[in-house]
Order: sequence, then C-alpha cells, then structure tokens
Amino acid sequence: MSTHRRYLLIFSFFISFGKWLSAQAEYHLLLQPDGKTYTAFVRPQVDWLPPVNSLLHSAKVVVVVPANGLEINNLQSHLGQWQLTNTIEQPLENAGADYFLFELVGSVADSTFLEGVEMPLFSFENDRPCAGTFELMDMATDPFALYGPMNMAIEQSFVVEGAGGEAYLGNYDLRQADCMPYWDCQMEYQIMLTPSGYYEIHLLTGNGMPAPTAIQSLKVALKVPTNFFQIYDLTNLQTNALTFSGVMRFDAPAEEPGFDYIAINMTGIGGQPMPISAGTDITLMKFGNGGSCQGDSIFLVKNVGDPFFPPNSQNAIVRQQVLLENAVFPQPVCISGSGAAPCLGCLFSSNVLSINDISTAGPVLCLGQTDGTIQLFAEGADSLNYSINGGQTWQPYPIFNDLTITPINPLSGATTMGVRS
Repeated sequence: MSTHRRYLLIFSFFISFGKWLSAQAEYHLLLQPDGKTYTAFVRPQVDWLPPVNSLLHSAKVVVVVPANGLEINNLQSHLGQWQLTNTIEQPLENAGADYFLFELVGSVADSTFLEGVEMPLFSFENDRPCAGTFELMDMATDPFALYGPMNMAIEQSFVVEGAGGEAYLGNYDLRQADCMPYWDCQMEYQIMLTPSGYYEIHLLTGNGMPAPTAIQSLKVALKVPTNFFQIYDLTNLQTNALTFSGVMRFDAPAEEPGFDYIAINMTGIGGQPMPISAGTDITLMKFGNGGSCQGDSIFLVKNVGDPFFPPNSQNAIVRQQVLLENAVFPQPVCISGSGAAPCLGCLFSSNVLSINDISTAGPVLCLGQTDGTIQLFAEGADSLNYSINGGQTWQPYPIFNDLTITPINPLSGATTMGVRS
C-alpha cells in the first residue's frame, strides 16, 4: 500500500503541476495569550476581491498534536461556518500524534482577501493540560500525509475562485502554537551532580500549588551524549511512596543523532498516589554514569524546542510530566535552572562489568579464510551480552565464529530495566 501510494503521489504531482503554479495561500496556527485558544489563519499572496474572485468554494485545515494532547471546546468560526469532521488518533504512520480535520461548511462569498493580510478562519480551546506544540499538517513531510490510507482524505486545501481552483501553498510562521511558555509551572524537575559522583533528580513544588495534591505517576526524561552515558545503580529515594515502573532508552534518534534519550517512569506503590505539599523539595532518585563521558553535559529534556520532543520518529514519549490523583491526562513539569549537569565518566565503569580473558581457537588457518573463533570471558552481571565491534552489534553468547583477520574491540554489557550498562 505504501509503495502504491508513493507512485500515486508522484503521478498526482505531475498532472497537477499547473494547479500548484497558481497556489497562492498559506495557513498559520497561533496560540493566543490566554494559553488555551488556538486560531487558524489564511494569508493570501495576491488580492482576491468580491464579487467573483473572493468566492471561497471549500477549505480544509488539519491540526496535528501530540497524542492525547487535545480536547476541543468552544469551536468558533470567523470566516464562514467551520466544523470538526474527523479525528484520527495515533495512526500507525505517526503513532505519537493525533490528527484533527476541520472543514468549511458550504461556500463563502463577499469576503475580501488582500495580499499579505492574515484572515482568521476559526478558533478553538483545549481543555487538556499542555502537551507541547500544535502544528498544521505539512503535506510534503508528514508521514501520515505520505503513507496513510488514501481513503482517509486527510489533507489541507483552500479552493478559491480567484486562483482558478486549489490555492493552498503551505504553512508559515511555524511553531507559534506552543503552550509551554504560558503554562503555570507549579512543579519543576532539577538535576544535581553530588560530590559522590551520583546525579540526583529533585521535584520542586511551587508555593502556589493547590492543596491537597498527590502524584499517581511521573516521568523524567534525560538527554545524554551518544555512546558515552550508561545509567549505573539507579536508586529510588522515595521507597515508601514510589516504585520504578520502567526505563526506556532511545539511542541517537534521527532528529538529534548526537544524543541518546532515557525516560524513567515511577508510579505510586500499590496504586496509591504520593501526597506532596507546596514549597517543598523532593529527591526522587539517584544514579551514576557507568560510561566514559568526559567534558560534556547531561540534560533534562526540555518540553519546549527539543528536536526529539513528541511526536517523533520513534513514537517515543520523552517529556517531563506528572499524573496527578484523579486526573485522566498528565501535565507537564518545567525545568529548574539550566536543567544540565557535567557528564562525568569512568567513576563507576571499573569493576561493574569486566572482560577477564579472551581466547582464540587454535590452530586457526585464517590467511584470507573465515574460520577464526574468539571467546570472551566476562563477569559483573547475571545476564551478559557480548560484542567484538565496539557495541555496534550484540549477541547473548560469548563465542564468535567464522571470523576473518580484522581488529576487534571487545565489550560486555548487561541490560536492566531497559538500560544497557
């Protein structure tokens, strides 16, 4: 289906080339200063004046949001009558996002479109906590636009008489619909490097936080230099109230290949939320670096502007968030200070996992053949993985057969709660 759709897209491009030459209108999505009202605009590149050229035959706008991030309220039409006609939640082609299709009902006459002048189309409010940036669909790069089912007809469109048909050209002033700058942060995460070489994650609560408040679950997202940071001795410092519920790692994603991302989840013990008070400092966890990172930093992932922030290429939920008691959807957590700490390495890398010996099978002919054999002998964990190419590939057994004459870089590793060390 995907290949078939690509061919049809290419074919459609050539047969409609003349139409796109006349495309002269762009869309824009803007978040208003109240932090919850979003307005869609159109901006013509030429004048379309009544009574004929300004006749708007049809229009479609697709809003793309992080998964579970939007509950529409108070939809208001500003040009003609608009309605929400379709909602697609977390499609396979882009599982980290939800899609909302708005359509103009009927046609609109007697409007005046002026070159370069924005005209509001419709607006709506979001009744859910801030989930990040809302965007309009990019018809050239959005994976659901390119590879989604053809019968879904999810597309942006602006058909006006003065353009002779389709006038939609693209989007402008991107990333102007980010709710985080307007979010009232009553909770912040802080990362600290202690004298022992361990990192601590703190939850700081604001003086304006309402009471009573309790946390059902939370997520802490880290951003670390690729290949140089391995979590060591991850320790829960709220053992009476919270427990670890999973660690996910996403190495060198396409959006930010110089960094790895780690998401650490905690939930209330036995399903019971952890009470918190205003104006407090709660130390959640600590961990060390079992890698060799030197002269760099590790970061708390920012909920604003990070290239890997959802939706992303790996459908990864890497954001700072908490789920409060009786809440259905999580709310964002801000970052205290710079959200960074020096990346120290080699403090905990010795005597954690070690390779004690390497043996080769003999006699070995090699000499251009592929009959070499190497066995690694390692210790430091119950279940080990092994590599002889510096960690590019791993296998669960220590013997490597059918080798040619080539340099090796032997490593042993273990995976605990999804984190390799």
